[in-house]
Amino acid sequence: MGGVLSVLAYSTSSFNTGFFVFVSFISFLIAFMLFIGGSGIYWIIWKLAGKEIIEVNNQALAITKQIFKWKRKSEFSTSLVENLRVNTIKPNRFTAPYRAIQSMLGHDGIINFSYNRKSIRFGLDISEDEGSQILSLIKSRMNL
Repeated sequence: MGGVLSVLAYSTSSFNTGFFVFVSFISFLIAFMLFIGGSGIYWIIWKLAGKEIIEVNNQALAITKQIFKWKRKSEFSTSLVENLRVNTIKPNRFTAPYRAIQSMLGHDGIINFSYNRKSIRFGLDISEDEGSQILSLIKSRMNL
C-alpha cells in the first residue's frame, strides 16, 4: 500500500509541474500576442491619423506626435542640440528588423540630432529629399 501512495504522489507532483509549465507557456504566448497586436493596432492608427508637428525658434525645438486628440510633446533647448542631420544610413539585413520595429513604434525618423548624448529621431514616413528641405528650414529658424 505504501508503494501505491508514493507512485500517486510522484505522478501528482509531475502533473503539477507540467501543468505549471503549460500555463506559463500559454500566459507568455497570450502576452506576446497582445503586445504584437497592440503594436500593430498602434501602427495602423498612426498610418491613418498620426502626425508629427515640429515647432522651431531660436530658443527651442519641439516635436509633437499626435494621434487624434492624444499628444506626446518633447521639447529640446536649441543650445543643447548638436549634429542636426539627415539620416543617410541605409538599413542592412542585420539592422532592418530592428529599424522596422522602431518605425512601427514611432521611434525612428529620417532627421536625427544629438541631445545630452542621446540620439533623437523624427520625420517618420518622409523621403531623404523632404528631410533635407525640412532640415534647412529648421536650421534657418534655429539660426544655425
